[in-house]
Amino acid sequence: MLPYDTINGEINWSGDVKGVTGFSSEDFQSIDRSSWENLIHPDDHENTLKLLDNAMKKGEKYEVNYRLECKDGKYRYIEDNGSFPLDQNGKAYRMLGVMKDITERKQAEKEKAELQEQQELKYQNRLNALVIDLNSVLQKDEALEFIADSALNMLCSQVDAQVGTITIVIDGRLKRIAKRALSKLELNDSDEESLNRGGLVKEVIRQRTAMVLNDVPDNYLRCTSSIINSSPAEIHIIPLNYGAKTIGVCELAFMKEPASLSIDFLNLATENIAARFLTLGIA
Repeated sequence: MLPYDTINGEINWSGDVKGVTGFSSEDFQSIDRSSWENLIHPDDHENTLKLLDNAMKKGEKYEVNYRLECKDGKYRYIEDNGSFPLDQNGKAYRMLGVMKDITERKQAEKEKAELQEQQELKYQNRLNALVIDLNSVLQKDEALEFIADSALNMLCSQVDAQVGTITIVIDGRLKRIAKRALSKLELNDSDEESLNRGGLVKEVIRQRTAMVLNDVPDNYLRCTSSIINSSPAEIHIIPLNYGAKTIGVCELAFMKEPASLSIDFLNLATENIAARFLTLGIA
């Protein structure tokens, strides 16, 4: 506890003063407002005093965190909260506050933030590596269908998609130029005429926005093998956008929800695929 007289600047310290600051209660009684301010970490000093002064002027409650220099010369994190009662003239005459040592909590928060930063860096490095691998496939000096098939094979393998297709717009009509089924899965594919009659692929191209199907109709796409005979859990229909152009879509079927890394990779990959296709004369 730190009842503080705003008139003369005296503070009547009580409670576990030694546990928080390292100073004995007797030694700390000599600490007035000015001495206490000098113990606040330089980086926290201005903000802490500004917040307290504003609360005192308005007679409001306050809560502020700052680092306080202790007897051993080390800084500990303090959570300080309280209020400023007003006299009959509307002027704060006293501060009633409580200081709490939150160093361990702050340290845990710091370690958590550092771990998250490391994980994000690892995530970004993995994402960059996937894009580099894809670009090495896309830059091969081969025909469109070969590049499309190679890129789709890599996509399916890296994001664990059981079925994949790439469809592009050629002379105003949709044409499926690559399809892939992993683990001997069979793709119940629609013919080109039904593909061009409309549906989700055309809608995704029109809106230039990806679509995710969670409730997949039985007749839309089915995965079959010696151990699987069911519709996928999710189908992602991703437009092949580059700049203002949309040249087609990539469809991928998953038996389980794809990981966040897979989704981020697909968003980058489809843009790179569209860019490469445009260099091959697809417009």
